[in-house]
Amino acid sequence: MKTEETVKKTITLRVLCILSSIASVIGVFYGLLMISIQDIPAEEARKAMEETRVMMDSNGMDTTQVTLDMVYAIARQGQWFALFNLIEIVGLTLLVRGKFAGFHVYAASQLGVTGVFAIAIGFSSSLSYLIWNAIWVAVYYRVSKHLQEDAKS
Repeated sequence: MKTEETVKKTITLRVLCILSSIASVIGVFYGLLMISIQDIPAEEARKAMEETRVMMDSNGMDTTQVTLDMVYAIARQGQWFALFNLIEIVGLTLLVRGKFAGFHVYAASQLGVTGVFAIAIGFSSSLSYLIWNAIWVAVYYRVSKHLQEDAKS
């Protein structure tokens, strides 16, 4: 028999899963967009950036090339970004269906997405993303822990 707390956690889990699924679908499309960016010649992209605006840092230096390099570094990882977002959708679906294994799939997808950014732009630049994902994994663990306990009983 479900307690009131378990029912609240189940509702919270479903809401989180629905919102995260929406974000994951957007992430899949973003990954596909990154794949298509790879095909744009670098010179054409540079010209488009310069026409839009010249990017300056606080010292007045043109940072257009640095930004362009970072965009291409992330774009080269687009297929992995899309894949890990698809894996996240699978994990969230399992969680909504009441399977605690979905948490492990979700956690692995978050680790994968963070790894993609760490490879693309460097660990120190992706540290805040890692912390944010760790918080989400902890939240999901907290609200899905009752699924594991229900499976044991």
